[in-house]
Amino acid sequence: MDHCLVADQAWKAGTADSNDTAVGCSFSPSGACFTDRKLAAVRAYHEWMPIREVVPDDKLRIWRNFQIGKLLDLTMLDTRESPRIFSYEAGLTSDKDNMIATLPMSTITQCFEALDLIESKKVINSIADFKNRSLMGAAQEQWLSDTLSESKKRKAVWRVIGQQVVFSQLNEGGSFDVDAWDGYRANRARILDHLYQNKISNTVILAGDSHANWVSDLAHPNDTSYDPVTGEGAIGVEFAGTAVTSTSPFGANIAPAAADVESAELVRINTELQWSEGSFRGFFLLTIDSETLNATYYGMNNITFANLDGFPTAQFNVKNGQNRLSRPVAGGVSLVQPASPVWKSHAPLLFAVAGAGLGLSASVQRIYCDGTYVLYNAILPLLKLEVAPAAAVTPEETQHVTITPNPHDYPPPPVSSVSLYQLSFGTVTGICAGVFIKKGAKAAAWFLGGIFVLLQYLSSVSLVRVDWKRLATRFENAFHIQDVNGVSHPPSILVLWKGLLDFLTADFQPRASFIAGLVLGLRIG
Repeated sequence: MDHCLVADQAWKAGTADSNDTAVGCSFSPSGACFTDRKLAAVRAYHEWMPIREVVPDDKLRIWRNFQIGKLLDLTMLDTRESPRIFSYEAGLTSDKDNMIATLPMSTITQCFEALDLIESKKVINSIADFKNRSLMGAAQEQWLSDTLSESKKRKAVWRVIGQQVVFSQLNEGGSFDVDAWDGYRANRARILDHLYQNKISNTVILAGDSHANWVSDLAHPNDTSYDPVTGEGAIGVEFAGTAVTSTSPFGANIAPAAADVESAELVRINTELQWSEGSFRGFFLLTIDSETLNATYYGMNNITFANLDGFPTAQFNVKNGQNRLSRPVAGGVSLVQPASPVWKSHAPLLFAVAGAGLGLSASVQRIYCDGTYVLYNAILPLLKLEVAPAAAVTPEETQHVTITPNPHDYPPPPVSSVSLYQLSFGTVTGICAGVFIKKGAKAAAWFLGGIFVLLQYLSSVSLVRVDWKRLATRFENAFHIQDVNGVSHPPSILVLWKGLLDFLTADFQPRASFIAGLVLGLRIG
């Protein structure tokens, strides 16, 4: 549950705009105070989200653990709502964080209103190391320590911790996001201490919130026993994902190249940070087995509507027992850009270009590729040189060649040539054939599927009897092929593809351009 599901920058007793004081309650048009609004939001969350209440008598508790065989423990935390004390945008304490419990809410509100956002961050940063400053609350923190220890005791391979905000230290050019774990450094240190002291391995922390991608080794900030080059000394890894559509913190609509410059600087100044990306909106997927945990990050080509047009931007591996990202990080490959534009969104342009080429090709001269013709008709005239016929030069005269022009001795244009007409015609026909085949295959699948369902229904009510075994034998006889030993085999994809191409390009000269168009037609159909 992130803060946006209740209120902006919510903590356990307020938000960036409201609390349970008279002033805080006036923020709501209905006059409802923060606690009432929070309980209503939590109720809506449980009613609409596919999760169960953990305990009936505590509707605010969402932290829980899932044991998935011996493979992993999936531990879900709440670092946003019920346990969190003040964040910098929600309110301020005095100079001692342990005075929170004794300060009346009116005094806290006055403190917050007296300082602007920049000063608020400075104050929160100055108290981030206070030991009693907690992002999780004492009960949840103890529960997490016990859960991690129990996971190790029961010999689960992986410990995956899902929570809301970036865990690793993130120095953003001298400033820190004190709304994340950088504002609760003592709390973070206690978790890392528990992992190190109890030798709990294979811990993977997942995060979101920041609207950018971050991948880090887990280690105490500024710990010299950690080697960022090899990863030795780390106790786990963190994968933090970007937003699906929300604006990047690097800047709205920032280009990948510009974002990569910022990312490179952030990786340089943050020891544990191994990869960053801030341009593409997207998501990441985990693939987990007993030996390897893989994280693949994806970017979306277009976020203006719901679609599946994503591409991988980076891939990371964590080996069982290594407690760090495998080197070279991301396989040594930097950010992967989209291989090509989205074909579907550019299909009208492609057809327009192909059509224009088809229409104009009749008036365009042929492009000759014969080397001799190019030599005599292009290169030599350009250099203003003329060469006598080869028969007039004897071996003894090779050093005394007389250059005499004789255009009549130039060879004729070659018969073999590249025709723009044939290229355009082949491409256009290939595209049309590809679209027809793909659409036709879908229609045929729909039709045959409908017949199958209908026959099964009629058979179930004893109206007809279908001999599927006999039909399967006929299908095998029709489509299977026999090898030299007489053994029947189903046709391979390669054989089917070659057969389709041979059928479509029979007696059709521009085969290469047709095949290119066919592939494009199958893609956009």
